[in-house]
Amino acid sequence: RQAIRMTLEATVEWGTPVLHMHSRDGHLFHVDQAIFPEPAPSPPMEPQPRQPVKPEASSPAAGSERDLQILLSRVREYWIAGVLERSIHRFARLELGMELLEGAVESPWGSLLETPGAGREELPHGKTLGQVFEDVGGSLLVLGEPGSGKTTTLLELAQDLLRGAEDDPTSPVPVVFPLSSWAGEGRSLGDWMVDELAKKYMVPKKVSRAWPGGGRILPLLDGLDEVEGGQRPRCVEAINLFTRENPVRVVVCCRLREYRELPVRLALNGAIRLQPLSRQQVFDYLGAFGDRLAALGALLRRDSGLLIDARSPLMLSLMIEAYQGLPVEALATEGRPSVAARRQRLMEAYVEARFHRARTGLYHARP
Repeated sequence: RQAIRMTLEATVEWGTPVLHMHSRDGHLFHVDQAIFPEPAPSPPMEPQPRQPVKPEASSPAAGSERDLQILLSRVREYWIAGVLERSIHRFARLELGMELLEGAVESPWGSLLETPGAGREELPHGKTLGQVFEDVGGSLLVLGEPGSGKTTTLLELAQDLLRGAEDDPTSPVPVVFPLSSWAGEGRSLGDWMVDELAKKYMVPKKVSRAWPGGGRILPLLDGLDEVEGGQRPRCVEAINLFTRENPVRVVVCCRLREYRELPVRLALNGAIRLQPLSRQQVFDYLGAFGDRLAALGALLRRDSGLLIDARSPLMLSLMIEAYQGLPVEALATEGRPSVAARRQRLMEAYVEARFHRARTGLYHARP
């Protein structure tokens, strides 16, 4: 444990990797390695007698449909069962507020559809990202602060779209593409997606070559902010070129600050920003745990800085893991620690709690 070294920046997403996956042997590891394991070697096959070719052999189109169904199953296995459902199993769903951001994207219609005086519009309580996605014609940018729930919200949309693709085989298969692996290199976005389908989803390139531009998949591009800074504008241009040349639906996620700093805008139909949790949401959620989080609730009422952090879904989940079941005295603080010191203390408590639960077999309980 003394070997653990962490560098904390002025962002709250330094805890993201440890929230995704936690192995039984107590090791924390990266989500890509957890959800994209190396395929197990196939057992040796007994030689089979050669079967005669049937006249009604499957057409290439039928083969493509089967391949798309296999891809659908892998998206569900990797992202829904492997990430989203594990997160929901540990924490009850928190409904996030959303607001439409006028002007955050370069509308394909230019100024023709602009509403004079429009800027931000808070969306009605209970409206889902899927409904917004349909309202804007299936071309959407999702923005938010670090730890605001962008990836989780994107995966909930993926889950809804997967159900639609299962019910209607003509619907495109939603596929999550982490943009962190995009490096430019002069390739088109479509070629990059074909490479990613081969590397991450084990779909041969000859099978998927026509899928991105042919509307057979629905790209969910997560983490534009994770593209190397100098390459980020080129990535935006590649996305814009792809959407201009191909009539496809697409979603892009990015941190708000990094997107604002870009010299070029995405050419999509709309943009939303995920809002922080309200103060009332935070205390209502903690109250559902009863006495188990009474100490954390008392601490947040004393420390306004910590309460600001708790309005991030990521930070709130870290606090719950770290401080559940502790007495009020254990969370007493002296003076007014800096933001960095407060987050360092939280991370140390989180790691200690994870090690303790790994040893005892006692894990977080939902409210």
